[in-house]
Amino acid sequence: MFYSNTLKALLFYTTTAEDEFVEGFIRNSNIQAYTMPTTTLNRVFRSNLGLGGKNILSLIILVSGGLIWFFISSTVLGRIASSSSYYENLSILIIIAVATATAALIGAFFPRGSANLRFLKIWMASGAVASIIPLAIDMGNFFGVAIVAFLWGATLGFGMPASMEYLTESTAVENRGRVSAIVFFATFVGIFISAMILEPLDYQTQLGTLGALRLVGLVVFILLDPAKISVVKKASSYLTIIRKRSFFLYFSAWIMFSLVNYVSVPILNSHFGESFANASATIEAVITAVFALVGGVLCDTVGRKVVVISGFIMLGLGYAVLGIFPSSFMGWIFYTAADGIALGMLGVVFFMTLWGDLAHEDSSKKYYALGSLPLLFSNLLQKIVAPDLAALVSVTAVFSLASSFLFLAILPLLYAPETLPEKKIKERELKEYLKKAREMKGKRG
Repeated sequence: MFYSNTLKALLFYTTTAEDEFVEGFIRNSNIQAYTMPTTTLNRVFRSNLGLGGKNILSLIILVSGGLIWFFISSTVLGRIASSSSYYENLSILIIIAVATATAALIGAFFPRGSANLRFLKIWMASGAVASIIPLAIDMGNFFGVAIVAFLWGATLGFGMPASMEYLTESTAVENRGRVSAIVFFATFVGIFISAMILEPLDYQTQLGTLGALRLVGLVVFILLDPAKISVVKKASSYLTIIRKRSFFLYFSAWIMFSLVNYVSVPILNSHFGESFANASATIEAVITAVFALVGGVLCDTVGRKVVVISGFIMLGLGYAVLGIFPSSFMGWIFYTAADGIALGMLGVVFFMTLWGDLAHEDSSKKYYALGSLPLLFSNLLQKIVAPDLAALVSVTAVFSLASSFLFLAILPLLYAPETLPEKKIKERELKEYLKKAREMKGKRG
């Protein structure tokens, strides 16, 4: 209910008269129109997103629930392993990354046919079970922690491609950016609230709570009775996907962003201090959540490519300012704002929207599996390389290089195709124009 009420207030709405006027013009012009729902809640959602409130909530529980579960469980696991040696900690991180990536690449082959909903329900149930398994294992032992790390990574990875494809298939391409933005926003809010509630608890209570929340999510998901996706699409091979020009151009830019952004975090913490960096991270998270919603609207208005290029430019400027003024408080403030804005916009595109767009008539599961790899291994690289890099290279040089790499990453994007069809952009512009014309007519009359 919290998500539903909060997100509802953030959506655009139109009056019934305006919608009927626009629908009549579109219908007479042979343009595809939305079906007007009967209830107030569905009218607010469907008139803007093509999905009812029930379906939006189903996507939040499915996708956001999985990501929140993995983030919080990984944090809990990190605390449990914090007393271990450096190499044991590193081994745990490697196990999580490799297990998640391998399971995602394998899980993208499942389910076959039209058994997607059944598969997703089993996946959610497995998350609830995996949460409480550590309660029966000696977590003071390295091998016990390693087993749990493998189990949790494999649990998330195996089902995430199918859940992301469900999001893709549930949304029309012209609405996908805004729906993805709502799911991304809900993920951020959920992580923030969950972390606050679970922080003071011991790890046994944290794990029990995580398992209970995952189980409750499954029950609510079943009660919502989400729509079945019965369309069976062709599944391209990984090699075929990688060879596609459009995928390669976006994927190479995503790799550069992931490397720069993750590797720079420990350097920022070392230079400005842990407490100051943590405080600014909270502010940045709020900015990211808000601009995820803005980015989603822009994705469906001006296109994905413009949003991605704008995000890279914004983040590049943030690092450039830090490189020029590394000790300036105002420089840090500008970077925090720029980073939050860029992460919000780029997160919506690269986490949830783009790979489904690029799949077109193919199954999108393998696209999402490949798209997750830069993020997983950049996080691992952060722990391995960044601490030594912070000690060996000057802050000014690191931030200047980061800025240069981000601006270079724009080059492949300039040659990448726009994934939102131009026809959809024109239709939306026409609809907005007609609404404004109707408003002006009402004011004069």
